[in-house]
Amino acid sequence: MSILNFLKKGKNDSISKSGDIRIKSDKEYQLGSLKSLEEITIDEMIQYPIWVNDLSGEDHEDFDETSIRPLLDNKNITSELVNEFFEVSVLVKHVESGIFCSVIVQEDSRFSILSAWKDGQWVEPKKIFNMNKIDLLLFPSIDGVEGRSITYNINADQGILNASV
Repeated sequence: MSILNFLKKGKNDSISKSGDIRIKSDKEYQLGSLKSLEEITIDEMIQYPIWVNDLSGEDHEDFDETSIRPLLDNKNITSELVNEFFEVSVLVKHVESGIFCSVIVQEDSRFSILSAWKDGQWVEPKKIFNMNKIDLLLFPSIDGVEGRSITYNINADQGILNASV
């Protein structure tokens, strides 16, 4: 099933769709409401597959290092985007089991800090996957190319982008 078929109109009322406009290096990014990773549902991750931390919420009383905002106007990861924000988290899906996960994109096309969605919450991948290496499908495109995948080493907590076909 494609991600577009999974989405349902009006399903997510908890994200502020008006968002904040952030200007970084002459580029505008429309961001939604500040949330911690633990508060983000899988439906929200599916609707907005890229979440960022630009440290703009530091004055919020609920802000901590896991506070991120959805990127409302973009579903494409570029090196420019990754360089602009303190942290960029994206939606991925385990190829074999279909389990949705979130992973942080690093500047060098590497990935770290994988979390898996299981029973309505984010959990450590070691609690779900019985193997060291897993293949993950990225939902946002990378540099305009859709369907890219990551090979992720759970023990090392690092992943690498696979060559595009």
